[in-house]
Amino acid sequence: MIARIVVVLVVLVVGGCVGAPTGEQERPATSSPTPPGGQARPKDRDREAVLAALREVDLCAVLDAPDVTNDEPVASEPFSCTAGPVRVAVVPLGHEERVSMAARVVGGVKAYVDDRCVVHLPVSFTVAVAFSAGGSCQAVTEVAARASAVLADPAAARGRPRWDPCTVLDAVLEPEPDRLFLGTELGACQYLGVAPEQEALLSFVEPTPAGRARAATVGGTDVAIYEDDDNCGIRWRQRPFDSPYAQTQDYPVTVFSVDCAYSTRLAEGAIGLLGQPAPRGEPQRPLLYGPDEPDGPYLGYCAYLADDNDARRCEPARDVPVPDELTGTDDPQVMCAMAADSVRERFGDALRPVAVAGEGCHFVGRERVLVVTFAVRKGVVGDGEVTTVAGRRAVVETRDGGIDHAVAAGDGVVELTVEVGPAGAELPAGSDTKAEAVIGDLVG
Repeated sequence: MIARIVVVLVVLVVGGCVGAPTGEQERPATSSPTPPGGQARPKDRDREAVLAALREVDLCAVLDAPDVTNDEPVASEPFSCTAGPVRVAVVPLGHEERVSMAARVVGGVKAYVDDRCVVHLPVSFTVAVAFSAGGSCQAVTEVAARASAVLADPAAARGRPRWDPCTVLDAVLEPEPDRLFLGTELGACQYLGVAPEQEALLSFVEPTPAGRARAATVGGTDVAIYEDDDNCGIRWRQRPFDSPYAQTQDYPVTVFSVDCAYSTRLAEGAIGLLGQPAPRGEPQRPLLYGPDEPDGPYLGYCAYLADDNDARRCEPARDVPVPDELTGTDDPQVMCAMAADSVRERFGDALRPVAVAGEGCHFVGRERVLVVTFAVRKGVVGDGEVTTVAGRRAVVETRDGGIDHAVAAGDGVVELTVEVGPAGAELPAGSDTKAEAVIGDLVG
């Protein structure tokens, strides 16, 4: 285990899978399994094409384009840039991160804004270009909007492709598939070997390792070796760094593993490759997503469900016959048909129904600030403090961020939950009244 390095590793760039680096590795394909209704889920973009596009984008040239920023861009490594308070970098961004953020249209393209006012422009199901500006939401949104036009133009802010750490490790190690993971940015990559002693990290963005260094020469390059009981890190300044925005003519590179002989072999291979022209691939076009273009593996509004397990079992609501009487059912599509008109009337058009097998009907919105869940099941109202809703026996439980209703109806129970969505802060005022009105529409 590489103990010194603490890096979020969630996106495979070369080889095939997306997942966390610990525990069982999940191996999704470029398209997700077919959901219950048989409609094919969206396919991710080709990873190598996305990577080829990102490797030729000069992020400093993006910030330096007319009217994007007023400050002079500066690059300290190949895959990020700073201009005054604004910073742009390529970062991992999977479904669970996206669904917790506010969805926006910025500069005519799909964007996600987190609670630190970082604006993410997705380029695949798992990667995004991120803009930050010290917490200033308006300023960074304006910059991202202007920059999006530059990123969308395949002739703008492009240059010779540069080596990225995952491509270097892939060439040096020839690793087994599905074991290269992007770090916190495109400038870092970890190889998760079959055994801990095979693990390695190559980074352009890591700080100088702690401890005392000893000088050495590897591959004809002066390096500093940092060794302790857990890791062996080798750090050097790599040439060329021929960006017109570079502070220096070189940039920092660090290799970590648990063994200095292994780290030395990796450093020697990396030094040899980084001194050569990077390969040119066929880039992804267009790079950014349109506002309504799927940027995740789930269908329609299923993408706005917070739980991946629910999203995998989800499909958009279809037109199906509505029973004459409210009765228990196991079919979430029927549940959606029962409640759709009333939920739309009470909560508005922003919430759309999606059917989740084994759960019920979820009404979710693009903003993901509120979720309404509806089901009708055979049985009786369960334990709890009994009250009445719409003149029927009911149990209503209020919890942090949600209200759960279970109301007797015919031979079954109507279950209606109103809760804060993954990007919401608190229940909107009047949510309880609207929920009871929906129940009244259905059982009255």
